[in-house]
Amino acid sequence: RRDAMAFALALGLLVCSSRPAPAEADDEQKMAPSRAMAIFSGGDARFLQAAFEDIRYKGITAIEVGRMSDGTRAVRVTYDPKRCTYQMLLGAYWRSIDPTDAQGQFNDRGAEFRPVVWVSIDTERDLAEKSLKMMESSGVYGPTEVKGMLTVGKETVRPPVPFFTEIASALDFQPTPADGQDFCKADRKAYSSLRDTTGRAKFSSDHYDPVSLLGGYVYFPCTGKNLCLTTFNGDFK
Repeated sequence: RRDAMAFALALGLLVCSSRPAPAEADDEQKMAPSRAMAIFSGGDARFLQAAFEDIRYKGITAIEVGRMSDGTRAVRVTYDPKRCTYQMLLGAYWRSIDPTDAQGQFNDRGAEFRPVVWVSIDTERDLAEKSLKMMESSGVYGPTEVKGMLTVGKETVRPPVPFFTEIASALDFQPTPADGQDFCKADRKAYSSLRDTTGRAKFSSDHYDPVSLLGGYVYFPCTGKNLCLTTFNGDFK
């Protein structure tokens, strides 16, 4: 009987010692890495990198240019989900591409330059689909002119046009060598020049810049009312 009691006591001590105290468990949780990754495609990935550099301060820790296993050019964003949400990344993405062009982006043509949101989990897919519908219905990417007339007015919006951006399950991502990274930061003058010559700068200005109208009115294409700003700011669930 004494041997049995001693064995039970030893076993109880072993089980107790193997369980971390509540304070220790909390410390382990705090020390757990907090990192997530998201991948996007849309033309020359070097220009996509710049879009995410603009919000790096919100919790982005790394931005890599590369390719998916099917050859599609892409950028992989590593971020701290405690500071930066996936919705914020989607907002930056929509602001930097032409989602109505399925054949490429600007002067970069072909399937390897098509716009794609690569998703890894159902939550990402749901948020990507929701943000696409919000931006599509906003009319921001609609024609800026119809029969030579500006498609703006005091309360009007541009007519919506269909998006052709894919939302697809993520493939393997392969970053380019180090000398192909950080073009937008390493040579800002060349980057700015290419952004102009490829038509990206004009496209952004045509669709997002406020437009002065007769009578002193100003038309703002991207507002909270049409949910464009809501998408850009990542203020949706």
